[in-house]
Amino acid sequence: MPSDERRVVRPLVVTLLAQVVTAMGLFTVAVLAERIAPELGVPKSLVGYYVALVFLGAGIVSYFAGGPIARYGPVRAIQIGILISGPAILLTNVGWLWLLPLSALLLGLGYGPFTPAAAQILADATTPRWRGLVFSIKQSGAPMGTMLAGLALPLLDKLYGWRVAVAASVALLLASALLLQSVRAEFDARRVRGSSLSPTRSAEALRALMTDGELRRLTIASFVFAMMQMSLFSLLVVFLIAEYFVDVGANDLILAGTVYSTLQLGGLVSRVLWGWIGDRFERPRTILALLGIGGGASTLVIAGIDPGWSLLAVHSVCLVAGVTASGWNGLYMAELSRHTPPEQVGDTIGTAMLFTYTGLVVGTTLCTTLVLVSESYQIAYAVMGALSLGAGLWILVGRAPEGRGTLEGAATPSPVEDPR
Repeated sequence: MPSDERRVVRPLVVTLLAQVVTAMGLFTVAVLAERIAPELGVPKSLVGYYVALVFLGAGIVSYFAGGPIARYGPVRAIQIGILISGPAILLTNVGWLWLLPLSALLLGLGYGPFTPAAAQILADATTPRWRGLVFSIKQSGAPMGTMLAGLALPLLDKLYGWRVAVAASVALLLASALLLQSVRAEFDARRVRGSSLSPTRSAEALRALMTDGELRRLTIASFVFAMMQMSLFSLLVVFLIAEYFVDVGANDLILAGTVYSTLQLGGLVSRVLWGWIGDRFERPRTILALLGIGGGASTLVIAGIDPGWSLLAVHSVCLVAGVTASGWNGLYMAELSRHTPPEQVGDTIGTAMLFTYTGLVVGTTLCTTLVLVSESYQIAYAVMGALSLGAGLWILVGRAPEGRGTLEGAATPSPVEDPR
């Protein structure tokens, strides 16, 4: 990376580490559902509804996050979110079923500001030429965090019980909020204390996003990609234990967790690779289309897993799914940021994430409902895979020439006060 881009290293490291920790917290309940659900007397597949509620809360907050990020600063927004989401996860340790919906919703409300806030930090420090790579590196923290969850939490559960595993995840989250204070003065220096918090700010950003035909197509496709990705992620552990690890005894969660980590490893490696390719060849939308097609195809293959498969084959197909199904996020956000003035990136991505989070909500709800109605994980995964295939083809067939345009009309922070 050229010398003029070295200034992005520090914000990239900070946002990457924050992404790792928040992702681990986000998927704590999904990974431990095999142990939590029996104690509460509910089907394990209901974890899909928990995840859906998480992203319902995240979508609501993300949509309105542009104003608070501009006024209070992106680091402060992330800190406040962590201080909400940490205790929300800890509510599961009480062991009362009625607290789970509240836990999920609060976890989502806390997670909601993270993506637009981190995007604002990186947009302030990165030129458009390198945004695909930089955003993809940051997004690689999501599979890194879920991979860590898949490896560490089952082990902690085996040694000390699932409540200790939950508490450890929460402690890591709260520690990260404290550590972020050391960089707040630097990364929040451009905040504008008089920025509007009015909902009309988000409505203006949404209007601007929807008037750009190509970005509108990508945003709608992200809804479908998110449906497929989160259905795969949230139910994979319980799917493998129910359909594949049927005779392995007490180590079922650890073995399923390792496969889950393989899925995340594919996403971790590929997000960086796809970001570099998107910048190098300037074809991010073509790559996004192909990732949607590949993610759909690999999900269809996962739907066919049965006890006759070798463990190597299961790991291999999940690795491919991670490379494709979770490789699109960084490129997508980088493409949005390229078309947006730097000071408005938080507004645009926060608004666009409403569609993505809605896809996560609809996907996990639909997939879980299909499992409960059909009593088949295979049917649910087949539906999600087919939808992603269709969305990828839709982008590919309707793709316009790729350029470096700028989104016009997004909400502009009010220059009431010198931010520095």
